[in-house]
Amino acid sequence: MANKHSLFLLILFTATLLAVESRPPFACDPRNPRTRALKFCRVTVPVHVRVRDLIGRLTLQEKIRLLVNNAIDVPRLGIQGYEWWNEALHGVSNAGPGTKFGGAFPAATSFPQVITTAASFNQSLWEQIGRVRFILLFVNILPSLSLIYKILSHLSQKSSLNFLPIYPYIYIHIYRYSLPITGPC
Repeated sequence: MANKHSLFLLILFTATLLAVESRPPFACDPRNPRTRALKFCRVTVPVHVRVRDLIGRLTLQEKIRLLVNNAIDVPRLGIQGYEWWNEALHGVSNAGPGTKFGGAFPAATSFPQVITTAASFNQSLWEQIGRVRFILLFVNILPSLSLIYKILSHLSQKSSLNFLPIYPYIYIHIYRYSLPITGPC
């Protein structure tokens, strides 16, 4: 049995390495002759020097476009575009009215970026975001809570330990996390 687990782990580890190796670099691809000579692409150069070099090469328009959730690509510098939404900054993702993506992700709830929300000093905006997160978190999390309950129930039946008393603490923790934000930030 141990050999089967070892073989499985070896296959999983190898597949992970192959997947990582097959992914192209986000920026500074060493195979790209245009980016090889750029100072900000050289890992031997100190970070602060690389940052200054990169910022100095960006136009004002490119800098502004990099401040929003869907940053543009900068082909002349070998930088690909990206979307911050993939990092779940807002803690809520639910198909419905909101940001439209199309394809596999038809829509999502999206709030202003955290930095711009904080810069507004708008307490009522934070409270509204908290209320929406509170409602949508439970809409999105209830199926998971049901699954957790089933797993704990199954574990309790299979062993002499009773895991079910843990369940209310999980629920309370999620409830406390999702409470609407009130007061100054």
